[in-house]
Amino acid sequence: MCGEFEQYSTAIQYLWDTWLDPYKERFVAAYINQFMHLGSNSSQRAESAHARLKRYLGDTMSSLQTSFQKIEKMLTSQFGDIQGSFQKSLNIPRHRHLHEGIYSEIRGRISLQAINLIDKQAQRTDNEGGLCCCKIKRTHGLQCFHDIALYRSVDRPIPLNSIHPHWSTLSMHAQRHTDEGARSDRAAELIQRLNEMDSDSREFMMDRFLDMADPSRCTVRPPAYNTEHKGRPTGRDEQSRGHIPSFTVSTSEFRASRIPTLRRTNGRDHLVEKFPQQYQRYISHCVDVRPDGHCGFRAIAAQLYSSEDEWAQVRHDLIQEIEQNWVLYNQIYPEHNYVSQVLQRLRCFLPSAPEDYWMDSISLGLVVTSVYNVVLHTFDMIASSCFTHLPLSSHPVPIATRTHIAIGRVNDNHFVQIFLYRHYSVPPIIIWWTPNASHEAQGWAHPYEARLQLWYEVMQIDPPGQRPQFGGNVD
Repeated sequence: MCGEFEQYSTAIQYLWDTWLDPYKERFVAAYINQFMHLGSNSSQRAESAHARLKRYLGDTMSSLQTSFQKIEKMLTSQFGDIQGSFQKSLNIPRHRHLHEGIYSEIRGRISLQAINLIDKQAQRTDNEGGLCCCKIKRTHGLQCFHDIALYRSVDRPIPLNSIHPHWSTLSMHAQRHTDEGARSDRAAELIQRLNEMDSDSREFMMDRFLDMADPSRCTVRPPAYNTEHKGRPTGRDEQSRGHIPSFTVSTSEFRASRIPTLRRTNGRDHLVEKFPQQYQRYISHCVDVRPDGHCGFRAIAAQLYSSEDEWAQVRHDLIQEIEQNWVLYNQIYPEHNYVSQVLQRLRCFLPSAPEDYWMDSISLGLVVTSVYNVVLHTFDMIASSCFTHLPLSSHPVPIATRTHIAIGRVNDNHFVQIFLYRHYSVPPIIIWWTPNASHEAQGWAHPYEARLQLWYEVMQIDPPGQRPQFGGNVD
């Protein structure tokens, strides 16, 4: 190189001093091909992934939640692309690989990229021959052309165990080696024994199983959350989220409000005791919110935005959802001008909401689940007013990654946050969801079938066959 470009001696000296002498082992093929790198020998993949992430994020002014949603969308897209490439490798072999005996054991069992690299080595045996330096075996863990020539000479296929496991990994899920037959037999035996028990014994045993599987189902509850704080009252500084105002009101105004405040004594969480006694064992604890007429929206904001002060944003989100899907909600609530009334009740951003603007969880439950793509459980002091609300039009999210939130109405006019133990029994799905949910959204209900049945057993009631009634004005 020095002789060929001797007129550029300064540039050659710069390359030698800056790159070749200190870093040649990191990028010169003669050095890096001494180690297995599986084709990843530069930072291009990381840099392209970074560029793709920036395209999805768009700007630097997004909130943490918005950024998370954009990143999740990008990862979901990448996951789909990877799964698609796996399916091509498993199901779409190249035509020339179908008739070559040496590929019979690896065809459809390693990636197309790997089998194409092997095919290039096989073509060398036909065209070039010569000395083999075994580079591809050293760098990629694949058969080089002198190995392929040997397999052809003895009429044997390339064995799968001679390929590096990297190329035969065609799934995003870890492979488990278990005795499925034995597990199935034991599970069937356990189910049979539970079915032979009376209902009380069965419930007792199921609770014990769940306690062992999930230690968080402890009966010890955390200290109650106190919303009445001493000290200087907070100011009225207006916070902003886009163009939606969020208000902070001093505690002295709450004391003057005619809305009753729930009190706690001796550290006990009396909110749990407000709900049906048979269901209290599934409630870990409740958290109160400010009783300013926005409490229903505060209870939702606290669980979705991690701050009850984002109640105004929740109101805005629900308004936007109804306006964008006006026809759908008119179909769900066909009563004369009812959707307009629901929309009007949402249009209140005063520090303290009058009674006409309090939340009605019965009519707004499906709106909440559809706009946030979550599962919402609404509880009341009587079992017949407890419901589950599911999204109306989105594809189901895997049960392990779903967001479940719960709110409850106490004293007929105040909402609180509810936190449930895992494996809780699920209240019945609101009757309007089934006939109005899209075909894609119907799968949201499937994982809850057994737990829906458990609800009726726990509450000792028969599944209702009549349409639920409106709960009236609530907050």
